[in-house]
Amino acid sequence: MAKDQKHTDTSYRYNPETKNKEFITRISATETEVWQYKEGKGGGANEAGELGGVYKSPARTALFKQDPNPAKNIAEFLASQMHRSTHPEHQAEVFFAKVTDKAGKPTYPYIASIFFNNYQGDLFKYAYTSKGLIPPEDRPKFMGTGNLVTAALGIENTATLINEVLSSSTGFAESVVPRLLTNDMDMHSGNLGVAIKNGQEEIVSIDFGGANASLEEKIHPHSHTRHMPGLGPTNHFREYGRKYKITPAFAAECDKVAKHDYTGTIDDAFEKIVEYNNFKAIKAFGKLLGVPTKQLRIPDNEVNKEKLVGIIKEHYKVIIKARQEDLSKFSAQIKTDLCLKNYKETGELSYKDTEGKVITLEQVIKEHKGYFKAISEGNEKLKFRDNDNSKNYKALKETVLSTIEKTLAEEKLNENSLDNPFYKESYKSNPLYESKPATSFKGAKINDIQPPIQLVNFYPVLKDPRLEALANIISKSSRSSCLLNNTEHNAKENLQGALSTSPVVIKGHLTTTDLTSTPKAFENNQPAKIEGLKDIRSKLVKNIKNFVETIKEKFMSTNNDLKGR
Repeated sequence: MAKDQKHTDTSYRYNPETKNKEFITRISATETEVWQYKEGKGGGANEAGELGGVYKSPARTALFKQDPNPAKNIAEFLASQMHRSTHPEHQAEVFFAKVTDKAGKPTYPYIASIFFNNYQGDLFKYAYTSKGLIPPEDRPKFMGTGNLVTAALGIENTATLINEVLSSSTGFAESVVPRLLTNDMDMHSGNLGVAIKNGQEEIVSIDFGGANASLEEKIHPHSHTRHMPGLGPTNHFREYGRKYKITPAFAAECDKVAKHDYTGTIDDAFEKIVEYNNFKAIKAFGKLLGVPTKQLRIPDNEVNKEKLVGIIKEHYKVIIKARQEDLSKFSAQIKTDLCLKNYKETGELSYKDTEGKVITLEQVIKEHKGYFKAISEGNEKLKFRDNDNSKNYKALKETVLSTIEKTLAEEKLNENSLDNPFYKESYKSNPLYESKPATSFKGAKINDIQPPIQLVNFYPVLKDPRLEALANIISKSSRSSCLLNNTEHNAKENLQGALSTSPVVIKGHLTTTDLTSTPKAFENNQPAKIEGLKDIRSKLVKNIKNFVETIKEKFMSTNNDLKGR
């Protein structure tokens, strides 16, 4: 939880001397902050409640309001804590304020949203005032729909002005991405604002009343059907051009939110929810959130409040974790689009991150391995978020898929490298791998013998115990180091060099087994999913056969020497 209100308490009082409405925030045992009523709420979709409006303290200004649905007050408070957990400088601070009736009995609380310092106004208003123009009184509707209605209402001009502000400002990604996590798609130009920080326009995020409703495991950032007009907030995320979303900064913010640990934030937030809200309000929030009805069938009394909160909190943690995973996929899709954009311009499958570092598509695949592996296995569909890439989906899809298969194949080959402790122990303890002085072999200098290729994966049909011992001491890693990089490490020469200077004894017996008598043992009958796999496989088989012939010759030579004795 953001530290804002963790150790404070706010409550309402009527001041008979000033005949004014006030809220009092207890900062410490001796220090308080007095908020005095100044004016009504103004615009917005919902009423502020009887005590609602703009209040000012000596240092700050806040909007106090009470939604008719107490569940939405809880949802907005929780959203603020979630958003501020990663981006406090871009997300409004929201806290509860206690209210009692004439008998002193607590009623549903209000929530207060603190104004940003140097706040210039809502985004759509600032788009006009920054140009010296008079803004419309209310936020234009149908933004981003691109139909004839927008032109008739003069919305096209408003959209142009807003885009100019977005292009010259910082903080769009920081303001928007956390709202995707809590399903707050009500991020229209009246719920984003502009503040001036160090002389720079900065986008900030306010009013989270649309958050935490009907949370699903996926974020569905561009869905129409889940945000139908008239059935709640529409998907205002769609109103902002993809040029503000298909960016390194946006991908970086998606990663930041996707990787963040919200456990402590959620625990602290629910402590405040319990403190300020009764059983009925909390249960209503559970329904709003989407907790299964069966889990909410608990007798309506305060005794069961703790049990109810536990159920809702755990549900929220699970669903947030799932949404984080989906947000990570969204990041991977954006990065893929960035790589493809550069690929079309320069021929390189890469992009530059926010620090100017070149990030290749291979690096993106490794970072989001689970997502791309699911694509390669047909369990996930490859998505492009950039419209230009979507138009050329078929051609670009093949480029991406081949890169996925190549990268995942290399990853698999490198899984058991020389860094594996088990392999290192086998390597050190076996005389076959003893380091020898520099030895000339066909014109090459060999200071350290390269480990031969592991046979265990290629001879599943051979059960000779004499071969099992050899198989147990051969490294998987040489498949990548010796076979895939033949120009640097010639597998055959390394193996012959090793065998020419090391005695080969398998369980105390010499062998003349003809390993090439069953050529089928070298074949891989699995379908070739990886582009170029046939070439790799043929090289692999060729090198193994050469290796086997070398072993055979060495064994026969040693056997003949023994017979001569």
